[in-house]
Amino acid sequence: MSLSDIWSKALDFLDENSPTVLTVVAVGGLVTTAVLAARAAVKSRKDLEDCKDEYLDLLDELDDEDAGPVKKVVKKVGFIFKRVWRRWIPFTLAFIATVSCVIGSNVISERRLASISAAYALSESKLLDYKEAAKEVVGEKAEKKIQNKVYEKKIEELSSNPDELTYYTGRGNTLMFDPYCNRIFLSDVQDVYEAIQRCNRLLGGGIYLSLNEVYDELGLGETILGSEYGWISGQEIKLKDPYDICSPNGGPQYFVLEFATPPQHGFRERGYR
Repeated sequence: MSLSDIWSKALDFLDENSPTVLTVVAVGGLVTTAVLAARAAVKSRKDLEDCKDEYLDLLDELDDEDAGPVKKVVKKVGFIFKRVWRRWIPFTLAFIATVSCVIGSNVISERRLASISAAYALSESKLLDYKEAAKEVVGEKAEKKIQNKVYEKKIEELSSNPDELTYYTGRGNTLMFDPYCNRIFLSDVQDVYEAIQRCNRLLGGGIYLSLNEVYDELGLGETILGSEYGWISGQEIKLKDPYDICSPNGGPQYFVLEFATPPQHGFRERGYR
């Protein structure tokens, strides 16, 4: 492997992992800054002790001049600064570098999150367009059968995977499927409808409501996706009517938690418009 290949791979690694690298450097910089500050403080104290007589002479001069309190403070600070400022150069440079790493890591992470959010929004838009086109081509009933088949395959995959958990809400024993975050949980149909009504009341009294807040009302855990999707004031959170029931391979039936008005990405920004 040539030197240029190694250099190219190193640059690719830094580009892909720049937030992590900057965070690690910032942590190291924090420790370094603390050590340099302690050293600078010790050396500065020694320097001031060495020029103690000069400092006392300065105080006598200020008393003889009958200087005001502001002038005295300025003179004292100026005297101390001239004697010790060089000792604090390493600390200052390390502090600036550490802060720069923290800010840089945050900026890069925000840009990447914005890119991911844009990709989510684009995928969501294309999926909705596809669904509408499918209804026009094969008809609404056939499109629903296709959608249910997708749900059945996902439910079968989840239920056959020992690593996947079934969430117990403690509110019922009806098997349910959350297609937004791909998880199976146990609840009660009536309790779900009551939770949706409570969510609509919350939405009516606010600007927006996230999908995670709906999950909270349902007794489910929050997800990363749930914080990015939601509804804005003026919308109504409704389950599909009639709601979908899936029964993979003729097995137990699953209530599908699908909304007639799906949650939207970027709902917070839309809510403030």
